[in-house]
Amino acid sequence: MLDFEDCLRGIDKRIRCKKVKMGNGRFLYSFRDSWKAQAEDNSFMDRQRRSDSYDKKNYDEHCGSYGTIVFESDLDMTCAEVYACYEQRWQLEMFFDVYKNSLDFG
Repeated sequence: MLDFEDCLRGIDKRIRCKKVKMGNGRFLYSFRDSWKAQAEDNSFMDRQRRSDSYDKKNYDEHCGSYGTIVFESDLDMTCAEVYACYEQRWQLEMFFDVYKNSLDFG
């Protein structure tokens, strides 16, 4: 899922993507955000600079997946549709947080 085949267009982010149909009829969708990948790499390096040693093996094992999210679904959608749903889910999270915590509704 890390061998991306396309990129998303029409958005202000640099997102590479891939869609795979599995044998059970379900789909995997993977996305790699270049900005988030760089932020995760920077975070790793900051932790390494504060430690006593550099963990090359750990870096090599994980650096290729920095900035990556993978979804599994039984819906056959385009990568752009899946990513739009992912982006919109944050609005729902904020709504429920306000509803539950700020307005004191259970």
